[in-house]
Amino acid sequence: MNTPLQFTNNQVHKAFYEKATQRVHAYLATQKQGRFANNVALAKAITLGGLYLFISIAVFFVNDANMLLLGYAALGCLTVFVALNIGHDAAHYSLSKNLKTNKLLLYTFDILGASGHVWRQKHVHSHHIHVNIPDLDEELKQPKLIRMFPNAAYFSFHQFQHLYTPVLYLFYTLFWMMFRDYRDFYTVQKKLTRSSKTHLTDYTLFYGGKAFLMLRLLVLPMLILPVSPAVVLLAFLCFHLTASATAVLILLASHVGALVDFPKPDANGRMSNSWVMHNLKTTFDYGTKSRALFHLYGGFNHHLAHHFFPNICHIHYPKITTIIKEECAIFNLPYPHHQTLAHAIKAHFKLLRMRSYKPHLQFDL
Repeated sequence: MNTPLQFTNNQVHKAFYEKATQRVHAYLATQKQGRFANNVALAKAITLGGLYLFISIAVFFVNDANMLLLGYAALGCLTVFVALNIGHDAAHYSLSKNLKTNKLLLYTFDILGASGHVWRQKHVHSHHIHVNIPDLDEELKQPKLIRMFPNAAYFSFHQFQHLYTPVLYLFYTLFWMMFRDYRDFYTVQKKLTRSSKTHLTDYTLFYGGKAFLMLRLLVLPMLILPVSPAVVLLAFLCFHLTASATAVLILLASHVGALVDFPKPDANGRMSNSWVMHNLKTTFDYGTKSRALFHLYGGFNHHLAHHFFPNICHIHYPKITTIIKEECAIFNLPYPHHQTLAHAIKAHFKLLRMRSYKPHLQFDL
């Protein structure tokens, strides 16, 4: 079970959040669907899901290796877009007013090859509660090859991590789907709340989803398509390369950069900041003026809005971000953001460079 945290009590920060919450609720009162998905969000989900389904079927009718590679590359990108526009909101029960519908749509992850059960446990029950806290934020934990947290063990090869990490990132989803999910399915939830139990349905969906991924992307194409097994394997790799390139930096840019904090509680679980300031120091927005970035990535670039109000559908984030920015200015609080995604990515690799030095030699670049 995760350590219960005790954030400091700051009246100014409390007043800021209360005022922002009042304004957000006032805005949601003007929306027909309230905090849930509106017609734009639903249309987007249907379009992305339909496109994914269409290409998944279309690849079985190609007879050219290049077209197969192109189809799998497109599926890789769409995997990320579908997961973040449907599965992510469903995990927070914010896509539909119907709880059963949200729980059903959570398993979009399983159709895509990941695990909806594992995602919800790590994302909702770990990450959102322990944002950027070393050893507690399960979602940000990385293999020993990558050193992000300041308290992580240092090995000599870390001095080159800013050089080799971009290559490793290209295999992010392959590692996630083929190894990390299996490990986390049996280990992560033991660290979480007692309510996070694994049921027979979870086992069935987990292994069924993994089998379905291998069947439709490897086994059946090898049996049906007029191309060699080597080409199918290459297409499968291409799928993961594009999925990884589409996903990894977007996901890391929100929390893992040179300007973010990685605070630790004391032995009694006490934090040095309030919950509000903790989020302001560990979470970054980026490229919030980009509508394409917002729609493709399910509002992930408006990440502070997501952490302050996680149970609201992403389609409302632009308005909520405006409220947060305005209230931060009124209460003289910092609004953590990068102007563009490129700036956020640069900050991430700057952090990797900082962590490439031995702890006693580290300094800000």
